[in-house]
This record gives sequence, structure tokens and C-alpha cells, in this order.
Amino acid sequence: RRARPRRAAAVACGPPGERYRGASKEVGDGNDEVPAASLEAEFAATARLSEPVFALESLVSDVQDEDHISLLECSICIARCGNPALDAEAVRAQVDEMARQLLETLPPYEERHPLRVIKCINEYLYDTCGFAGDTEDYYNPANSYVDQVLARRRGIPISLAILYMELAARCGLDMVGVNFPSHFMVRPRAGAEFLVDVFGRGEVLFVEDVEQRFGEHMARQRGAKVQIDRSFFEDGASHKRTILTRCLQNLKATYMSRTEHRDPEKVLLLCRMQDVAAPPYARPKVRGVNLRDRGIANYNLGRLSDARDCLAAYQSACPGASDAPMIGSLLKGIERQIDGPPPS
Repeated sequence: RRARPRRAAAVACGPPGERYRGASKEVGDGNDEVPAASLEAEFAATARLSEPVFALESLVSDVQDEDHISLLECSICIARCGNPALDAEAVRAQVDEMARQLLETLPPYEERHPLRVIKCINEYLYDTCGFAGDTEDYYNPANSYVDQVLARRRGIPISLAILYMELAARCGLDMVGVNFPSHFMVRPRAGAEFLVDVFGRGEVLFVEDVEQRFGEHMARQRGAKVQIDRSFFEDGASHKRTILTRCLQNLKATYMSRTEHRDPEKVLLLCRMQDVAAPPYARPKVRGVNLRDRGIANYNLGRLSDARDCLAAYQSACPGASDAPMIGSLLKGIERQIDGPPPS
């Protein structure tokens, strides 16, 4: 889908193009605040930045059955946030070649039960290709971009899971994600009640193993005991929109909170992509939180009016949010900056 400059111009919280709509009507009347050439250049630059949004929208909008969403193709769209010149065909070709090599290691078709296929995937992905979870630089944005995951052979649980599920599907094994709060895993979609820890070199785990690990982690923090509801094994849905929303959230959090990677412009872009990708049931919450994150990003960029509008909209959309006092204080500070000091 080709990005249209008027639609692409929105970087604040209003409707697409709203930020420049009044200015574009005034060009040529002799009272231009923004020269037409500068406005056109800004339209073009913003359109380029918006290409990942429209590309993702073309893959997920109006899709009723989430099985028809390609996580690999969506991951390529997300990776354009980090590398606008990304060669999508090269990424596809690399995954195709990996799948071809992997298929050569599989047993005859009639012997391809889930555990045996998983063993082959693990040997190929972790031993032959050298993929691993990035334990040294976990929050590096490269760990979330598929082109960089392929190049560096490193990733975080959810990015490795997308590659793992793609390869498994090429082998005839349908796998789905398991969206645990602190650790993303995968499992066969049907016929087996175990989990695969892709960040842990494909280790096969039972729910009891996961409960023990999470319990040990939680005990160090709060002494809590973990008990996992097993009903998720009965859920046959792929939940691909949820996976994409979490991928984008990981990146957004990195660009917001990690000093060495802080990038408010990317936060604005990722908010728009989350608004597009979120599953219908989560859309109001996601879009509400994104109003806050847009407001903070615009504030960090010095766009005070945009920041005020977004944060005020967030207050209206999420009046009982736990961060309401902090946002209220920030909003008052922004309004004082906009209005200037009181008259003496």
C-alpha cells in the first residue's frame, strides 16, 4: 500500500495529516509561515517514516482469521523501523534457505512426530547455525529486528520464537506462542502438552518445570508461589496480533527507557504500529496507553502542544490509571511552559 503524504503527516496524537492540514491550505497566500518547499519535504520525509505502518496495516487490517497473518512478513515491516532500506527479499531468501537445509535433516514423513521434529530444529538452529538468546545485551533493539537476528544469530525470546515457529511450520509442525508475562515460549498447537524455551536452546519443558523456574525467580523477589492455569493448552488460536503487539511493546519500552537507545521519534512510529496490530479486545487499552507514550515522546522532542493534547486525551481515556498523578503533574508543567510565566 503506497503511503500518501497527507495521511503520513501525523506524528502527534491527532488524526493522520491533522498537524499540517491548516498550513497546507495557506500555502501561496503570501502569509506562509512554512515555505511550500519545506512543507513538501517534510511530507515526503514523514511518508518515508510511515512506510512500516502502512505495510503492517496492509498485512493485518481486515484479517478475520489470524492464521492468515504471516509473522515473518510482519517482522520484516517492524524491522524497517531500524533499517528503512532493509532488503526484504534477502530476509525471505535467508529463511527459505534455512528451511531447505533443515528439511534435509528430518526423518521420513511418517516418523515426524513433534518431539523428533523439535530435536531436529534445535540441532540445526542452535548447534549448526549458532543461534542463541542474547544474555549479554538483552535490550539491544537489534534483538527485536528479524534482519539483525538473522545476521547476529542473537535474539530475545519472542524474536527467536517467531523464527522457530516459521521453521517448524515449514517442517509440518504447527506451533503457537505462549505469552507468559516474563518469558515467551512456544508449544505444538495440538496433540502435546509441553513447552519449548526458544531462548534456552529449545529446551522442552512441562508446565511443572516452568512453575518451578518462575517460582524460584519470584521467590527471590517477593516469595510468591507460581501456579499456571493449564487451560491454555486447550486454546487453539494463534494469537498473532498479540504476539506482534508484544514485539512492538518490547521495542517501544527500549526506545523510551534505555538511555543508550532512547529515540522519541521511533516511539511515535511504534505507537502507530501498535494501534494497527493490536487485537480487537486489547485495542482500547493499547491505544489509551499509546496516548500517554505519544505525549511523553512529543514532550521529549519539544513538541509541547502535541504533548499536551496527547496527555490530556490519555487522562480522559484512562482516568483511573495508576500513573495519573505523575501524568497530571507533567501536564501542568507543560501547560505552564506553553502559557509562559504569569504576568507580574
